[in-house]
Amino acid sequence: MDNVPNGVRTYRNLLDAKIAADLATVGRDQAAKGLRLQGEVGTWIRDDLGDLIDYGRPIGPNGSIGDVDVETSKAWIEVTVQNSDKLKQIKRYLTNPAFPQKPVILFAPNYNVTPARDIETLGVPVLRTKEELLNYLRSLK
Repeated sequence: MDNVPNGVRTYRNLLDAKIAADLATVGRDQAAKGLRLQGEVGTWIRDDLGDLIDYGRPIGPNGSIGDVDVETSKAWIEVTVQNSDKLKQIKRYLTNPAFPQKPVILFAPNYNVTPARDIETLGVPVLRTKEELLNYLRSLK
């Protein structure tokens, strides 16, 4: 048996259950695809990096300000299947103190080049593959 305190083990189990629920989401609409992709990213961070701090955490009452899709000790990741339209949301995340004060990454496999440039001018990388994401997170100090 490992030496993980019960509270930490319970929290890890909660994150695992959230990821499993998102991976099992049924449907072909953008929301369902987005939840499945978020579940995949959470799985990569948990299994490949061992650095999953939080997952699917709402910010503000009932998520009224937004949410943290996936969080590591070094950054938090906004996950989307969209091909654009995240600039306003990313700006809000960068300026609102309710969000984790650490680097933001946009993981967006389908994101178009021009909107990606707009987000990258804010200092937020737009990453499109598992390898890019994991390598970028490993490079953070």
